[in-house]
Amino acid sequence: MHQPDAGQLRAGGEVASIETESRLHDFVRAQVDPHVVLVAVRDASGRVVDFVFEDANESAAAFHVRPVGDLVGRSVLDVLGREGGSADVIAAAAVLATGDAAVQNDEWSYVRERQDAPPTWLDVRISPVDPDRVSYAWRDVTERFTARQRTAQAHDLLRAVIDAQIDPHVILRAVRDGDGVVTDFAYVDANEAAARFEGLPREELLGRTVREVYRDGAEADGDIADCARVLESGEALVADDVVTLSYVDDQGRRCVVDIRVVAIDDERVSYTWRDVTSEHLAKRQLDEARDEATRAHELLRIVINAQVEPHVLLSAVRDDAGRIVDFVCEDANEAAVTFERLPREAMVGRRLLEFYASREEAEEDIHECARALEAQQPIVLTEAPTIGYRDDAGRTRIVDVSIVPIDRDRVSYTYRDVTDRHLARRLLAESEERFRLLAENMSDLVILIRDGIVAWASPSVTRALGWTSDELVGRSAELLSHPDDTTHVMSRWLAVPEGSLPRLRYRVRSRTGDAHWVDAEGTVVMDDGVRTVIVAARIVDAEVDALRRLEQLARHDELTGLVNRHAVFDQIRLAVAPESRSGERTAVAFCDLDGFKDVNDEYGHTGGDEVLRSVASRLSMAVRSGDVVSRIGGDELLIVLNGVRDIDDAVRIAGKLGDVVRQPVEVPGGVARVSASIGVTLIEQGESVDGIVARADAAMYSAKRQGKDTVAAIAGPTPDR
Repeated sequence: MHQPDAGQLRAGGEVASIETESRLHDFVRAQVDPHVVLVAVRDASGRVVDFVFEDANESAAAFHVRPVGDLVGRSVLDVLGREGGSADVIAAAAVLATGDAAVQNDEWSYVRERQDAPPTWLDVRISPVDPDRVSYAWRDVTERFTARQRTAQAHDLLRAVIDAQIDPHVILRAVRDGDGVVTDFAYVDANEAAARFEGLPREELLGRTVREVYRDGAEADGDIADCARVLESGEALVADDVVTLSYVDDQGRRCVVDIRVVAIDDERVSYTWRDVTSEHLAKRQLDEARDEATRAHELLRIVINAQVEPHVLLSAVRDDAGRIVDFVCEDANEAAVTFERLPREAMVGRRLLEFYASREEAEEDIHECARALEAQQPIVLTEAPTIGYRDDAGRTRIVDVSIVPIDRDRVSYTYRDVTDRHLARRLLAESEERFRLLAENMSDLVILIRDGIVAWASPSVTRALGWTSDELVGRSAELLSHPDDTTHVMSRWLAVPEGSLPRLRYRVRSRTGDAHWVDAEGTVVMDDGVRTVIVAARIVDAEVDALRRLEQLARHDELTGLVNRHAVFDQIRLAVAPESRSGERTAVAFCDLDGFKDVNDEYGHTGGDEVLRSVASRLSMAVRSGDVVSRIGGDELLIVLNGVRDIDDAVRIAGKLGDVVRQPVEVPGGVARVSASIGVTLIEQGESVDGIVARADAAMYSAKRQGKDTVAAIAGPTPDR
């Protein structure tokens, strides 16, 4: 086989090198993106200090705004300038040194020679060709970089808008299964209001799914389905007064929210809600009150029309001085229309002076109605003769009249024709009894009890207590009364053989076992020898609660919650009573806060109030279980120390309380400090409360004179000089 000689090999290598250079040149010129070949320029030590453009395509020449011929052969630092080209030289030199290609995306900026021109952002790839050359290609990605910047700015703006919202707001991203069906939503953003509502730090909320956060699975399923529908339809969801299953407020009520869900894109929704629990409850209570008022009005209309006796509603007519000069008819039932022999339309709006044939009779009725309004008491007129009315036999009609004030300007005027009273008295007596019972017992609850067994109950018992009339009839009346009150009620009412029962306030039981307070009164009649009780009762839970609150306010200081002057003086009276004598003593400590005026001057009354509350709370926790801390005015506190051995023991305890007062208090705007001057004295049996308090007060002023923030004692009363 023929072997090539050295000359042939060298010639062949040179040809191959020329072909490689040609292919590299063609490759560079064929690239769409700017592409150059750079040759290293080294100093005497071999360190790369610059690069020379060996080759460049048209895109590279256009980028540098010069012809290819003008670019090739020039150095990088010459073309780009030392400030602009140094980074390129360093990067290319690093590629030659390591032999590894370098790729930089969105990180390479190119500044044009014009200072006002914005920078151009590039993707750059530098690859080694041989130990002295690199391939340098780049692509202008300024638009992509700018778009990303705008996206980031938009995201920052969205973040600021979300955080600025007062209402809870989250952004949820759909979680899909393998078939693309939405199975859950993940929290991708949330404001602080949402984090507080969910009871989680924002960092812990993000990334969790709805099923992981919601406490009720059914509610989570419902919200996931709603959000999925918003994504699919693109239509916003608006839902008001939604009762949540997973959340309750501080009072244990289920939270009620208004919800807004809006699609952001195909995968995300904006979910905003507002807690309207209090507004919902107030609205519901208002609606219930309006419904109750409407029902009451309708019931009154029905009751009035159902009455056999004539009944009219009269409204006072007053002169400029406020005196009642007449009454005008506002309403009338069918019986009144029949009695007056006038259509209802002719009666309504008519004055009494226009009704009556006799002015004297009209003025007498005006006087009686005005008297009932002024006294706010019912007036009953028995067998009052009429002047202008006669029956079919020509007799003057005799009527019984009941005038009941409704408010300050209206009366209910009911009358009955008793002209035929001489007829069967038993029938008349029964009729009068029914009328009296109807007039006296129209209330929330009416129950008829025969021989201890419920014989009838008004329909209102269902609304008030949950029982139906059928459930109560035939059962013992004790079923309704609270076990703790049954004996008391029965003993009071069984003591009345016949007639009116004393009004009592006691507890009754509802069908669910709940207790309700009622005011009840009634009447006992003997019906065929059977003791029959008609009870009228009214639910007064709200009144009882209000009275309890008033009692609490009457004995406690509103600002600090401590007992007030009246309550602590009662405690001292018990201590000085002879029957309270025991082996132990009782002391009184009069405490006045030092520096409290300075706190008010520096931090205002808000700061002063915070100091009083804090000191009161600390003292209440510091005293023993049998001691009493009270606020008797301003910054003055009175403390009753029960069970002390002697005055030294009381002084020691008071000193510990002074240490408690001395602790700093954080107030709006800073930290406040006060101390206490405390005067201590022992209670002597039989002495006056005023004397004890005055002695403690004198001891306190002694502590003030000693430099404040100390305890002074006066053991007992000083003998008269």
